[in-house]
Amino acid sequence: MLPTGRSRSKWIARILFVIVLVGLFVPYFYFRSDEYWQQKNYDDAMTFHKKSTFQPRASTNFLLEYMSNSLLSDKEEIRGGHRGIHFHWDDWIDLSPGDSILNDYRETFPEGECDSSLQEFGNVNPFWMESHHKKLLRSSVFSYCTLPIPKQIFFMGDNNLIKVPVSSKERLAIGNTPYSREELVNKMVLLESSLDKKKESLIETIPFEEFPKTIEINTEEFVFNPDYEILKLKSKLNKDTPSKDDGEKFEMKDMEYLDFLEYANSYVDTAPKYFKYPWIYSDLFKGQAHHLEFKFFRRYIGDHERQSVVHHMSRAWFEFAQANNIVSWINYGSLLGWVYNGVNMPWDTDVDIQVPINELAKLTRRGLNNTLVIENPRFGNAKYLFDISPSFIRQGNSNNFIDARFIEVNSGLYIDISALSKTNYPPPSEIFEGLTESEVKSVIPVNCKNFNWQLIEEILPIKYATFEGGPSFIPNQVSRILDRKYGRESYTTKEEFKGHNYQSDLNMWVPDRICKFPHLTDPRFVLGDKSRLTLEGACDSIELQDEYQIVYESSQRHIALEDEQDTPVSYNIGKLGSLPISRKDPWDYFHDINKDLVKHDRWFVKVKGKEKST
Repeated sequence: MLPTGRSRSKWIARILFVIVLVGLFVPYFYFRSDEYWQQKNYDDAMTFHKKSTFQPRASTNFLLEYMSNSLLSDKEEIRGGHRGIHFHWDDWIDLSPGDSILNDYRETFPEGECDSSLQEFGNVNPFWMESHHKKLLRSSVFSYCTLPIPKQIFFMGDNNLIKVPVSSKERLAIGNTPYSREELVNKMVLLESSLDKKKESLIETIPFEEFPKTIEINTEEFVFNPDYEILKLKSKLNKDTPSKDDGEKFEMKDMEYLDFLEYANSYVDTAPKYFKYPWIYSDLFKGQAHHLEFKFFRRYIGDHERQSVVHHMSRAWFEFAQANNIVSWINYGSLLGWVYNGVNMPWDTDVDIQVPINELAKLTRRGLNNTLVIENPRFGNAKYLFDISPSFIRQGNSNNFIDARFIEVNSGLYIDISALSKTNYPPPSEIFEGLTESEVKSVIPVNCKNFNWQLIEEILPIKYATFEGGPSFIPNQVSRILDRKYGRESYTTKEEFKGHNYQSDLNMWVPDRICKFPHLTDPRFVLGDKSRLTLEGACDSIELQDEYQIVYESSQRHIALEDEQDTPVSYNIGKLGSLPISRKDPWDYFHDINKDLVKHDRWFVKVKGKEKST
């Protein structure tokens, strides 16, 4: 029933306001070209970096010094905490969009406390539609006050993944000293050379090892029953005797895991969306905020910056996962991008990763949820939060299709991680297409929460592949999975999609706004050297020249070794190694231009990792 009287007048006023709003904004958003939005996002990023005094290397430097002191110092008190590092998000991410509110609190409560009114301001549901400015304020305040601190920090060195426990929430006011990349790399090298000099330390090390060519996965990893797991843990607790499964008595980690499972099992049926993006008025017409994590939302991200984040992030994920024995592989749109030229599709806003469901359960039990990962400073300044949703345990109310994320905290961009599980839902008939009756009886269908179905036999064994120039894993039967998901034409004949066209002589997707009809009468390559694109061959676009140089080595390796997606060429992974980082770190990019440290605006770099002895 409609409201009456004064209430009805308010509703009518609101409806008229929305109509006026739509009338004003639709022309503005729909008649602006993609080129306009890319330039605007670029200009906004440049302005943001020019105004902000935040230095992402300051926290990395503090962490390196903290780890060195933990290893070498005999003092019980170490600045930052002697039982684990003190942590406050204000020291680790750029919260300058909230300065108009937060500066008073920083002065009054220097250790980072918040009062109830500030917490209430930051805890408004991100899906509540507001202005861009108000959402930036709320996001910054939420991160400052409410966002849980990580349980531990992993630092990615040259040879090791180094783990540091986090002890408490406390703002250290680390500062904004502009450390150079060389300073951080030198401290990292010195730290790694000292790792074996003191046996008892707060920090733990996990050596990086060579990636295997294939990985088999026990089919039981795709089965997870939370009720059964809760029953097992309770039985173990009641007996308080060594378990036949693991030979260990019931420990504190078991109690924490039991508490988590009981909470998650009751939470999943009524759970709201766990991973939230910020709803902004303009998203009704131009959804630029729809692929950014709310708690790390600072501004909109342009294409080149996003591609750089994805490039660094995908490589960091697989290095982190391999060191921690996390079994994962790329799929969906990312796998389709790999089939073309070994990199993510240029319009994709994330990376799609799959894992067996029991993998997330084991990681939760091991305490790896809510972990902050620091990128090797040789490559960039990224920091990633590994966040597992408690709703991963079963289907629930279908509000949560994504089970975990690897989130780049400087931008809010992320890797989506979906768990595959054996369920009681009936699979679609097309998943069995081409199989005999006996084969249908023997295969095992699995699905994610968004009901994307696959056969375990299509996935296993997962295979090593180069993605974005670094190590990764792909399913065993790539073509069968993509045929069913997107159709065979998606990777055999499709040459136009999402405002891009695929130019086979460049082995890359090119934005239509830059070059839809290349000057084929002009030489495309410098003196026949296919690694160098002429300006005329790039449709007079320096931007295309830059992008071609970035993608070239990845596409060439893909053609040489992985062009047959289901039967790649056999090669020695250790001797081949990773390709250099080819996209400049975003913070470095904008910082260097603003400080006049470079004479160009290109994203291409060539950053090699430390040579490893074989």
